[in-house]
Amino acid sequence: MYHIMTNAFAVPTWLRREKTTPQVSFDEEMHGPGSEAATVEAKLVAALRNCLDSLPVEFREVVVIREMEEMSYRDIAAAASSPIRHCHARLSRAPQSLQDCVAARMKEDSK
Repeated sequence: MYHIMTNAFAVPTWLRREKTTPQVSFDEEMHGPGSEAATVEAKLVAALRNCLDSLPVEFREVVVIREMEEMSYRDIAAAASSPIRHCHARLSRAPQSLQDCVAARMKEDSK
């Protein structure tokens, strides 16, 4: 009777063995946070380029000169052949237009 009870409640040997789980490598490019961030960044850059292209020429000109060429307001006014106050006004309006446009494009892409 003792042997029957012992065998009935004993843990089978196949359960006592250490279970080995297969080792699976983690593909950082495929599953890492970088892939999603890169996709979002690519969409953002594309939206920004499209919005920059859609700006009126006088706004686009001063934004590109200021942000890409890093010129002063005086140099921008000379390059654009317009008064400094016009360049200053355009540089204050253009970023808001770009921001609104990019936000709208990103909202469209997320749908």
